[in-house]
Amino acid sequence: MRRYKTYKLIAFFIVITNILHSQTSIAEEFSFVRYLLSNNLLEDANYVLKKCKTTYPEISSTTVDSIDFIIASNYHKSKKFDSCIVYLKNISSPSLKTKSALLLSYSYLFTGKRMLGDSIVHSIKVDTTDDMNHFINYQKAASALLNRNWRSFDSISSRFGEKDYRLAKEEKDILMYYVDLKKIKRKSPFVAGLLSAVIPGSGKMYAGYSGKALSSFMPNLIFATATAESIYRDGLNTPQTYIFGSLFTTFYLGSIVGSAYSVKLKRADKYKEIDNEILFDIYNSYNRYK
Repeated sequence: MRRYKTYKLIAFFIVITNILHSQTSIAEEFSFVRYLLSNNLLEDANYVLKKCKTTYPEISSTTVDSIDFIIASNYHKSKKFDSCIVYLKNISSPSLKTKSALLLSYSYLFTGKRMLGDSIVHSIKVDTTDDMNHFINYQKAASALLNRNWRSFDSISSRFGEKDYRLAKEEKDILMYYVDLKKIKRKSPFVAGLLSAVIPGSGKMYAGYSGKALSSFMPNLIFATATAESIYRDGLNTPQTYIFGSLFTTFYLGSIVGSAYSVKLKRADKYKEIDNEILFDIYNSYNRYK
């Protein structure tokens, strides 16, 4: 009986020793991670954190969530948003819910899944005691703008400038982006094609590509002149006329189709330019605001 009690005490002592050793080891690992992060060694920090999850399976779910959030934040800083999403999806801790949702929303917005990103940021419940509320409102407005939801943006942006002025510049900029987006004219591809049918290249001028208009006009002029001269000198049914005529027809039709496409391309380029500014501002303001 006495021997059995002795064995129990020894076993208990071993378990306690292992737990204390494990806690000490984890604390040392976290201290090393802090050192790595202070030196901006994000990949190395993530490697150590991932190793902690497998080396110390006894750590609590809250600690695992904290590790996943740090890993996701490091991927966010590195702009590796697909990897960031993977780790943010695993987090369930209430204390990290808001920040995780903001990062997850931004990652989806950046990777082109904008409706999903918008639904996530709008699902965040506003807590009047939460210091992140002002930033949440700003990201909701930015998300609405990226999704071209003008009515939603108008409603959200009406609350800009309330109490907290840390985002004053970003709010001013995003209002300017809103004006710029609304100014982008929806020019007609049909009109662009029709103009180039009358004067080759003029449709690209209409679309906003003045330089490309000249480069489109000149080949048409050269081959049209060569075709006309060949017909005048040698007649219609000659190999030379067929060659120049075919080249002129190719460039002429290409100018019409290209002009129609240029309207869509120019509009997409303008949208992309402004969208990148919005995403850049969200990214920088989050890193500063947190």
